Amino acid sequence: MLSYTKSQIEFLTALKQTVGNATTVTRKQLNEIAASLGYRVIPVWITSDKARHSARGQFTFPELSGDLSSLTVRNDSRGRPRKYAGVVSNP
Repeated sequence: MLSYTKSQIEFLTALKQTVGNATTVTRKQLNEIAASLGYRVIPVWITSDKARHSARGQFTFPELSGDLSSLTVRNDSRGRPRKYAGVVSNP
């Protein structure tokens, strides 16, 4: 059984809101979702997973066909923190 971090669930939720139950997503769509969530690039858990590549510039997300609330969430905070879009830091 696969488990996902909270950030991955957040990304998948935003993706599902955009594409619905479609399981194949283009790189352009992923870039738009990533930017809206404050990522500078598509997260590496997507781009480095060869099983997610379905064709050139297309990625597959079988999780989107089901209920995302049924996915197992793990409390893992590894990885670089993302920069939130529109947030200005105080010097």
